[in-house]
This record gives sequence, C-alpha cells and structure tokens, in this order.
Amino acid sequence: MQVINLLAAKLGDNKYFCGDKPCAFDALVFGYLAPLLKVPMPNDRLQLHLSSFPNLVRFVESIVNIYLILPEEVLREQSASKKMWMKRKVEAQKRMEDVCLPSNMIA
Repeated sequence: MQVINLLAAKLGDNKYFCGDKPCAFDALVFGYLAPLLKVPMPNDRLQLHLSSFPNLVRFVESIVNIYLILPEEVLREQSASKKMWMKRKVEAQKRMEDVCLPSNMIA
C-alpha cells in the first residue's frame, strides 16, 4: 500500500510519470496497476486502496483508452464476466463467513 501512496504522490496531477508522453516506467507501473484495478480478486483491499487515488485510476484508464481499444462486443463480454466474478466473490465471502463464525454466534 505504501508503494501505491508513493506512486500517487509522484504522479501528482501529471498525465504520465516522466513527462507528456509515456515512457518505459509508465509501462512498468501500468503493468502492475491495471490488473490490480481491473481484475476481480478474492480480497479487494488493494483494489479499494488503489481506487481511492483518482490520479492513478485516471493514469490507468488513460492508457487503456489510448492503447488498448477494444471492440464493443469484447467490452460487453467483459462486463458480463465481471458481474459473474463479482457474484462468485460475494458467494465465496458469504461461505467464508459461515465457516468462520462460531456456532454460538449464529442466531
């Protein structure tokens, strides 16, 4: 989480880390941040932390929109897939809560 804090501070209000055009460092940071931001995970703590920095979210979204343009059909499939994974995540968290709660705490 400290690295995310430092990256947000370093990026500031800039579009990229090292100037007006993306460089190798931007590609490296994007390679780490994009999956954290976009891929559903069992524990969303890092995702929530990253999402709390609008400049880093804007950085990732900017690169996605410029360099990773996807057809509308793919975007629809991704949206449906994300909904499915979010549903599975909620179900898994519920099962974990049911398993982890001692029987005397269940009403």
